[in-house]
Amino acid sequence: MLMYDSNTLDRHVPKYIRIAEALKSDMARGVLAPGDQLPSFAEMTQQFQVAKHTIDKAHAILEREGLVRREQGRGIFVEAVQKKKLTGNIGLLLPVTARHESYTLELLAGVQQQARAYNVNLMLVDDQLPINTENIDGILLFCNHYQVPPLGLPADIPRVLLLAPAMGLDIANVVADDFGGAKAATLYLLGQGHRRISYMPATKTDAYSVQRLAGYQAALQEFGIEFEENLCYFDEGGRVVNYFLSGEKRMNAWLAQGWRELNATAILAPNDMGALGMMKALDAAGIKVPRDVSIVGFDGVHIGEGSPLTTLQVPLREIGVKGTMLLWEQIQMGGHLSKHVSLPVALVIGQSTIPV
Repeated sequence: MLMYDSNTLDRHVPKYIRIAEALKSDMARGVLAPGDQLPSFAEMTQQFQVAKHTIDKAHAILEREGLVRREQGRGIFVEAVQKKKLTGNIGLLLPVTARHESYTLELLAGVQQQARAYNVNLMLVDDQLPINTENIDGILLFCNHYQVPPLGLPADIPRVLLLAPAMGLDIANVVADDFGGAKAATLYLLGQGHRRISYMPATKTDAYSVQRLAGYQAALQEFGIEFEENLCYFDEGGRVVNYFLSGEKRMNAWLAQGWRELNATAILAPNDMGALGMMKALDAAGIKVPRDVSIVGFDGVHIGEGSPLTTLQVPLREIGVKGTMLLWEQIQMGGHLSKHVSLPVALVIGQSTIPV
């Protein structure tokens, strides 16, 4: 029986890819060893609640990658995978659009620091191109959890997901405490007397936003305040290239849709650059921060002495270091880990918040 629950994976991932990933995961962990027969069609259709052709598509993926072989009249069996010689290189999947963002550079600095400590080379991998894993020993993934299965990584390649929660994937990952951070920020504002706190998540579905929204709701509940969805601005506008411009644009849209009528005295922003863009839009509308509304960011990469922004400081460099350590551990042991590490964030009080 597969040691994997397909129901925990995101709806963005097609079912046949989920099943292929389940089988790869069991191969990597030794649950399915070379020579073992895969579970029968009857077992898999019952477990995953799918039709036979969906199982066929999953098997086809494994055959293309040389992980299984069909034996006429007998079934499908796990192939022995030759352990390749180490190259001394590790990869980092990094979105091209994010490579010059401050938070990305801080994360990259941590990865580079630990890669030097292990005397291995770091290779940036383009998220828009097919991934060649022949010249790397493992890969760090800076993407959302639902983007991992479609990458089609070989079962034997070590991997670590950075910043994004694994959400049911059998993969090592290192994250910031998004839930705790959003809760701490909301509790701080509540402690300052704010009761109408509006919130602009990045999206309604990505793993970061889901965790932060839950933290925001938990803090309200502690104060006996009912959650109001109209105090949140959800926008599924796709990939963001410039967070400052996105924050400004989205705040202008919210103002046009009646943000003033919400009578909010504070706003939680999706990130620091988004907060600064929102502040520009508010200022242009004659709404002064913090006199008329307090605002809290998230990331902490732009803070310093006398910072204009109250924010949650994410340990981005440490996440890079820890992620590289987890990857190296897998490379050395020649197997997979499902270890999850959550690092705390710190509330830093700046000049963008005041008591009501």
